[in-house]
Amino acid sequence: MKQERMFSHLIALGLALLLGAGTAWSRDLPEPIRKAMVAEDINPEAGTGRAEHQVVRARHFMVTSANPLASQAGVEMIRRGGNAADAVIATQLVLNLVEPQSSGIGGGAFIVTYDAAGHRVRTYDGRETAPAAARSDRFMRDHHAIPFWDAVNSGRSVGTPGLLRVLELLHDQQGHLPWKALFQPAIRIAEQGFPVSPRLHALLEQNKALREQPAAAAYFYDAQGHAWPVGHRLRNPALAKVFRQVAQQGAKAFYSGQIARDIVHAITHHSVPGDM
Repeated sequence: MKQERMFSHLIALGLALLLGAGTAWSRDLPEPIRKAMVAEDINPEAGTGRAEHQVVRARHFMVTSANPLASQAGVEMIRRGGNAADAVIATQLVLNLVEPQSSGIGGGAFIVTYDAAGHRVRTYDGRETAPAAARSDRFMRDHHAIPFWDAVNSGRSVGTPGLLRVLELLHDQQGHLPWKALFQPAIRIAEQGFPVSPRLHALLEQNKALREQPAAAAYFYDAQGHAWPVGHRLRNPALAKVFRQVAQQGAKAFYSGQIARDIVHAITHHSVPGDM
């Protein structure tokens, strides 16, 4: 496949490919990532000023996301012969690790693709859906809406995730590399660890509810209940195991079997239980 055909369609992934979270942080990128950016004529210092002055150009392709490790995963797929669909899936899977507060396999996404050769736009709806038991008074008490944060910190606010299903559909229709190859960067980073970003640290430090949930507290906070500091290497071998199962068996491994049972168990054993 010629390079022109391979990169003829551009993909924007809702909730995942968000332009630059903290471009000044690029000065602290790992050396391999900085070298990759230089090789593609990407200036890692670009965009450190006002938003309207952020301009970056590349000769052949570009991957942008809210974290440089996620962007590098997309670049890796393209260099291995993949296309934009492959790149966006690999990027999203890494974002699950490094930006868990914003996107991941526990949530959903919208995808918009454009095929420049065929002048064709496609859209995919992978938004979460409410559990079958949901009713219109789900977040009401005594005929009044309950406070917003009470609704958020609740098992009743959890929707059935749509992300893996929509990524699988995108790959079936437009992907080029094998499905399991797209999981390799996320599995590697989950096992080896990644540095906590300034944004993740700040959000965790502000969050009180996560400290009251044992699994979240054990992962995101130290023994004193403080959010792991910026730069702390955070590892997630349990998520790497989930990624390996989905990579081998497809999205069905997430929606049935032990993984699905564990999700339902967590929701129904929340302090405010859900009904999924």
